[in-house]
Amino acid sequence: MGYHRGSVVYLVLLPSLLVLNLMFYVAPVQSDESLEAFGLCHNIENLVNALVDYTSTKCFPSSDHGAISFLLISEKPIFSAEASKKPWLVVTVGAVGKTMNEHPKIKSSSVFVSDMNLMKDRKSYKYPIALAKSLQRQAKADQIGIEVLYKQLNRAMVLYSVPPK
Repeated sequence: MGYHRGSVVYLVLLPSLLVLNLMFYVAPVQSDESLEAFGLCHNIENLVNALVDYTSTKCFPSSDHGAISFLLISEKPIFSAEASKKPWLVVTVGAVGKTMNEHPKIKSSSVFVSDMNLMKDRKSYKYPIALAKSLQRQAKADQIGIEVLYKQLNRAMVLYSVPPK
């Protein structure tokens, strides 16, 4: 029996996701929030994958102190080259910002962005969802361009090293 590409990605991601829950010290979203959180994540994932065709991105929601956070993982090692990293990060900001600006009453926290190579080293980058919302609004209103958006994002992103258990 052969494996389908999606099955291989799933088999690789599943153990990572189980570890991520422990690593980020973030609880899965509560059942009453889960449908909405998964819907938001599905929207973000679809937006990113529609605009970036050189990798597949998965989105996973989580809840931390009542605020929703998102983990976006690229299947390809996009952090290895600026040519792939920059557009992917800009698109994540746009997708998260647009989605969360459409749902202003939802309490939100952070976006964790990573790829399969970074996750092997227990690392991701983190930026505030509030920043994504602000940058997306400014870009949509033509108040800032892509270069300014990317510079502000880079200043705000923090490397997140997952502590060993």
